[in-house]
Amino acid sequence: MREADIEKRLTRGIKSIGGRCWKFISPGLAGVPDRIILLPGGRIAFAELKAPGEKERPLQEWVQDQLRRLGFTVYSTLDSPEAVDQVLADCQMALHPDGDGSGYEASAVIDGGRQITHSFETAAEAWDCIDVWKDVFPEMHSAAVRSLTIR
Repeated sequence: MREADIEKRLTRGIKSIGGRCWKFISPGLAGVPDRIILLPGGRIAFAELKAPGEKERPLQEWVQDQLRRLGFTVYSTLDSPEAVDQVLADCQMALHPDGDGSGYEASAVIDGGRQITHSFETAAEAWDCIDVWKDVFPEMHSAAVRSLTIR
């Protein structure tokens, strides 16, 4: 799995729970994490993504330490689907500490009106299913993906 695939899984998953996961670029400051995670309620976290087996450089570790000292959550070395799924679970728990909002539903419209829907335990599974639907139903395009909602 490539770093770009891991990044796509993270950005889709964060978006599915109502947040944003923007590319974080800070001109003049090297070593900043790859992504800034913005969640409802003003929650902010950072994520450093890596290809499987890669590690942070010393400067990246130093910047992450500075962010943690300021009180931010920093997710280091996200290099697998499982690592991303854990971040998504953490973010989901931060949004719904009482357990509400668990579970996801993927819904899409195909064939000019036929709707397909399926339930999943994780956002990543739901997005993976939508990717499969796009392969199985060539008439479905991005605009037809109706929703990925939290149950």
